[in-house]
Parts: sequence; structure tokens; C-alpha cells
Amino acid sequence: MSFDSNHFLQPLKVKMYSGRRRPSAALQLDTFLPLQTKTDPLWNLDTKGLFYIREESSSCISESLGEGLENVIVSDDFKLFAKDLAKLNVTDDDRINTRPIAVLQGSSCVFGTWGAYLADFTERLNVVKEAGAVGVVFFEAHEYKLPQHMTTLQTAIPACSLAAPELLRLATTVDWKLDDFEYQNNPAFANFELAYLYNALDEPVPNPIITYIDISHLSVPALTATFNPLDAVEVSGPLVKVLLNPLCLSEEFNTCVECWATDPLLNRAELQGAIAFFTFEESLLPGCFNYYYQWAITAQEAGAIGVVYGSVSDQFYHLPGPYLVPAELKILFFTIMGTHSDTAEHSLLSDTVQAILPAVVDGSAPVFFSDEREDMGFTVLGFWGDEEHLFHCRAGQATYNPWEHPGIAPAFIASALLDIGVVEFAEPITVCSSSETCPQCLSQEVQMHIKSAESAASRVLVMKEEDFPCYHTYTEFTSAATGGGADALVLVNVKMQSIYTMGALGANGETRFAIPSFNVDGSCGERLEYPGLLHAHTPEIANGSAVLDDIYRWNENLLYSSDLEEEELTFLEIVSYHEDMICEDKKCAIGQAGYNPNAYSSVVAEVLAVNVMPQCVFQFYCIECDELENQFQTFGEDPRPLQNDEALGKLVLLLYDVGVCLHPVTNIVHHFDQLGAAAVLFINGEETTYTMNQMGMAWELNIPTFNIAKTHGTNLLNQALQTTVHVRIPRIVNGVGVVDSTADGQNYIGKDYVPKYFNDDSDTGSRLKIPYDIIFGVVGGVCFLGILIFAVWFYRRRQLQFQYEQFDMGIQTGDAFLNLSEVHDDVSSTPTSSVCPFPV
Repeated sequence: MSFDSNHFLQPLKVKMYSGRRRPSAALQLDTFLPLQTKTDPLWNLDTKGLFYIREESSSCISESLGEGLENVIVSDDFKLFAKDLAKLNVTDDDRINTRPIAVLQGSSCVFGTWGAYLADFTERLNVVKEAGAVGVVFFEAHEYKLPQHMTTLQTAIPACSLAAPELLRLATTVDWKLDDFEYQNNPAFANFELAYLYNALDEPVPNPIITYIDISHLSVPALTATFNPLDAVEVSGPLVKVLLNPLCLSEEFNTCVECWATDPLLNRAELQGAIAFFTFEESLLPGCFNYYYQWAITAQEAGAIGVVYGSVSDQFYHLPGPYLVPAELKILFFTIMGTHSDTAEHSLLSDTVQAILPAVVDGSAPVFFSDEREDMGFTVLGFWGDEEHLFHCRAGQATYNPWEHPGIAPAFIASALLDIGVVEFAEPITVCSSSETCPQCLSQEVQMHIKSAESAASRVLVMKEEDFPCYHTYTEFTSAATGGGADALVLVNVKMQSIYTMGALGANGETRFAIPSFNVDGSCGERLEYPGLLHAHTPEIANGSAVLDDIYRWNENLLYSSDLEEEELTFLEIVSYHEDMICEDKKCAIGQAGYNPNAYSSVVAEVLAVNVMPQCVFQFYCIECDELENQFQTFGEDPRPLQNDEALGKLVLLLYDVGVCLHPVTNIVHHFDQLGAAAVLFINGEETTYTMNQMGMAWELNIPTFNIAKTHGTNLLNQALQTTVHVRIPRIVNGVGVVDSTADGQNYIGKDYVPKYFNDDSDTGSRLKIPYDIIFGVVGGVCFLGILIFAVWFYRRRQLQFQYEQFDMGIQTGDAFLNLSEVHDDVSSTPTSSVCPFPV
């Protein structure tokens, strides 16, 4: 068989448009990564023979599908021209080499269902496949129907689809007669090297996963389309809701044919220079436009400068795709959640709404979620009521806190708290208290979201996350608190065990607010429901982070006020236990407290090992601990409640790192001071000692507080559980503990002293023998940290699988409020064929 060289296109390029690369007629393979990993060896060649297969006959078959569905066309009894089919079996031309591409047009029947349309498409592909075709270029039959990805699960042949007018362009270019069966159509040739087929595994992950757009005064999280341009400038303009011809909402194919034959846009002129806003009732999605890119193409043709799709759900995002589209899209497409879509629609009822779509550079839009700052960590908030009610809560910080802030410290005069740092709970206005009225809430300025209340001279506003269901970012809470005149914000998270580093998101990414913001978990929130007046103490902030001299000891180093040198030591002397197995030379180096009595006489006291009740071990149960009459028990395998007279005249020995519900530890010291104890000694969790400090004491302590390194304390505890141990408590002069005689003749040993630990490497004396319930308490804390570390890792991993799996957006991302659970790839099923915009 001979071929006319004039019919060889030089070459006929097949363009594939994608947001992951710049469309061009001379694209190189490396610009298509990762698409080149999924090709077909018989399809992606530089020379392919194109054979037009004419339809010899067609007969539309009707059936009755039920009441109201009489005479519905369900199939096409078509026959393809035998002589054209025979040309597909080519073996004598090197340029074709048994690799022909069939060029087909779809049925002109007005099918009643989309299923019948797809079935006819599949059947036509199967016919040409049997005749020898290794691929198909498919043209729509209905003039105004946009080409779409086709589901061809019943075929194993590559295919791409084009709009009906493109067939006439191709025929004119290569001199084909479409309806003249007497005319011999010679094959044309095209370069299919870059005509990659769609593959779901190649669907790119948006970068970033969540970006943002601005709608009026809101910075709204948004998901970017995988078919967006690789580069685009920021655009702004009025947000205009798209009004579709009602025919286009139909899911019936025959009604869609009517839709395509008319103008689907009822307000086409209004979209010129505007950002097209597509939003529909859940049951009224436009069935005649099955893919998001068809919406984008339609809007672009109307002159829109961008597209926003407002979902009807807050439970999942739609991921607009797929990445290959049948037109060169130059405008950006984003999807937003239902709450923000409803808010925009509500605002459009009464006013013009301006929107801003961000610039895209090399496929990347601005990041909505903030990365957690490594140096943020946890801090501690102190809360004061009366003299008997003082507690601390671990709190997450905010990346947008003031760069410098003095903190809020309650002041005491004659044991009375001044009007500083008064805790007040925020109550939302009615429309902001229900997700049903979020549009009305978010349409108002944020300072209007909180009911006004009588304010103290200085107040710390407590907002419960669950009370403000319309908020989706931490900065909205902070903005509301700032607008309400608060001096600081404490946000109570819904989850009992969740504390976050709060990030400034979207347009607020570089913003620093005037007031500090912190968040606490639900268990702390329960304790804040104190029936009386409560005051808050917030830490000083320097360089954007809370000032903590030692993050490990977050319970104490929040507050400090003393002239005592840091890490000054004194000695505890073992006097009644003769074996030298607790500390070297029976003298244990101990750290002091800046709040110790100014003067105290040295005494000899028996060591009493004390433990806290199990309800006081974990912060999650602190509300139960607060309600206990007796919060202490004996230390041993068979613990019992501690009797009040047991501590009289004794040195009380406790583990520092348990009993967090009773912290700050001055609560514990005050308790045993009232019971007549001689002193309190805390065993540290590490091999060091500290100078313990606290500001704003609501009472005067009459007994001293000390702390001891882990090994020495462990040895002392183990021996005290086995036998009676007496120690000499050092005297205190001018607030500093001293000893009258030491091995080196000094009165006290300063912070450069490094104590020696007896028997460090042995199995005796250096291990703490404690009952199982305390082991559980310590391990439980470690497990919580492990869960947190895993959660961060898990989130990072999930970022790469966003469109395929579900994940919680609230874990260390700077935003706990999106409550995303699912991402949907597209309106229709996953396509398996390619869109083939062709010719060019």
C-alpha cells in the first residue's frame, strides 16, 4: 500500500495540558515527570498512522425504562465501514509497522443515560481493537459537548477524546472525506511521543496540600486543582456566583444534549473579569459537566479570571482533577469547605464580595498551615483562686505571639489578689454558637463575635474551642479576644490530651498579635470552671517564646524571684543510718528554694516516704484529684491514705515528677507545713539539683523545701522504705541553707560543685524500688510523649497521601479546627483514558 507524502503531518503534535508543566508544542520528556513512568509502547511513538473509520449505518434503539421513561434510547445498532476497518490490519509499511491508530466519532444517538453513552463508546473501541487498532482518537458527536476522560474498564486499548469540531479541522488538514464512501481516505501520521495516557498513580500531590484564598475579610483554607497552571500571578476581583442553565443540572444524557446546545451560563456577561463561584445544593451538581476542568473551561471561555468551588460539606474536600485536561487553562481553580462557601454566599446576598486568589510559582501556592517551631515547646500557666486553690497547666504556645511580652503576674497584698489577670470565660453571640448560622457569624467583623461583659482592669479570656464551631484557625480566636479587649487568651481544646503549637495561617502567616495566646487541654479547662474568682499567671515572652530556664522543669521555672544563686547547694546529713550507701560520707548535696524561710534551725528528723493518690498522677484526671479530701498515701506495695499526724516533725520525701495535679510544689509544701512536717525533700528525675523559685506566694511557708539528685534520692527512698532513717536538715541563715562543718571547710558549696554518686554502676542502691502504680504513672507520661512524637511523624507522612487517605489536620499543624476526614478525587469515577487535545 502506498501513501501520499502530503498527508504526513510534519509532525502533528498532540498537546497534553497539565498544571504540573507548561503546555508547549515542543515539550521534552523530562518536563512531564512523573508521567513518563506510565506509557504504552505502542502508543507513545514519534510516528503513528491515523486511519479514519467511517460509520456505515446507525440505528438508535429505544426501550421503556419505566413510568415517565418511555421510548428512551438505550443503544446504537451501528456498523463501521468494513473497508476502513480492513486498513487497520497493516503489515507492509515501516512507518506504521502494525501500529495503527483508529480515528472514530461517537454515536449521534441522544441516549437516555450516561451509561448507554459509555457503553456505546466502549463497544466502538472494542470493534476497532479487534480489527487491529492499537489505540483510538475519539471525537464527540454532539457539537457543543466538551471532551472528557472516559472510563474504559472493559477495553485494553489506549484512547483519547476530542470535541466534535476538531474532527472537521483534522479532516480538512489531511484531506479526508468524512461521509463519501467512494473516496479512499489515506492515513495521516502524527507524533504521539508526548501524548501520555492518564494514570491515577501519577496524579500529583498539591504543593502545598492546603493553601488559602481571601474572601472579604476571611483567609479561607483551600485545596488547589491538580490541573492548575504551573505559574500564575495573584488575581483579585469580584466573586460572582455562576448561574447555570437548569438543564445542565440534569444527570440524564438526553437532557444534557439540550444543555450543550444552549448557553449553559445564564450570567455569562457578569463573569467577565470576575472570579467565578460555583456552588450547588448537594443533590444538584451539574451532571452535564462531570469534571471540574469542564467548569474551569466554561468559566475561562466566559472571561473569568479564576474559579472557586464551594463544597456543600465540612467533612471532606474535593480534590479537583485530573491533572490532564483538554484545553490550555490559564486561570486558577480552588475548592473551599461548606462553611466558607455558605459564608460567601450569604455575603453576596447583600453586598459585593471581593476575592483574592494567590500567585502560583513553579506549581506552589502559599502555605496555609504553619510548620511547628522547634523551639516553641510547652510552657506553663499558673491559676490562683483563694489560698487553698492554686494549680498549673501545661500550655501550648503560638507562633504569632508578641515578640516581647512581660507576662501577666497576679500581685498579692496581705494574702489578697489584686484585680490583675482575672479569668473570664467568653460567650459567643448567638449566630456564632451554632454551625447552622456560621454564614451570619463569619460575615460580621470578628470583634463582634463575643458577648460583651464587665471587664476587670486586666483580664485573661478563656475561650472553649467547642463554643465557637464556625472558627477554623487559631488566629480567629486571638482576633476575637483582642477585639474583646482581653490581655491574653487561653484556648481550651476539645480533646482531653491535646496541646498544640498554634500557627498563624494563611494571610496571617507573618502576623504577630499584641496579646499572647495559649492553649490547654480539656482537663485543664475543667479545672478552670472554678466557682470563685480565678486569676491567671502567664509567662514572660522573649524572642517570641515563653521564658523557661529549663523546659524539663516546666512546673517551677515559669516563676522566679530570689537573690539565691542559681544551683546553690547545701548538705543533708545522714545521722542514724550507719552504712555509707546513700551518699558519699553520709552527706547528700541538695538544692534549695528561693521561697524558703529566712531563718530556720537545723533539726534531726525521720524520713517519711510519701506518694500521691493515683488520681493526682495524670493531668487528665486533675478534676478528680481536686475533689479528694486526702491527696496523699503511704509509699509502698500496699499503700494506704496518709494520716494527718504521720508527717509531724518528719522530713517528707516525694518524687518530684509525679503528682502534677498538685503542682506547683509549693501546694505540697504548704500542705505538709500545716501538718507540722519538718521539711519537704523532692527527688529529681535526673542527676542534678535545682534552685526552686516561685513568684506570687499567697502564703508564707514556715518549713524549707529541698531537692536531691536522682541517685541519692533513690538510695534514700529505698532505705527509708526498709528501715528508719534520720537526717540532719541544714540550718537556714538569711534564706540560704548552710552547714556548720564540711569536708572542705566551706559554709556552703556553690553551683560549680559536682557531687560524687556512690555505687553508680552497681545494681544496688541506684535503682528506685517503687510499686507498680507509680511505674504506671511514669510510663504513662512517656507513652504520651511517644504518642505525640508519632503523631507528628504520622502527619508528615500523611501529607504525601492526602488525596488517597483520611487524616486529622489538628496534630501539630497549627490548626485543630478543620476536622477534615476525607478527600474526594473528583465528581465522577477515576478515568482510565486520556484527553487528547488534537490537532494543534
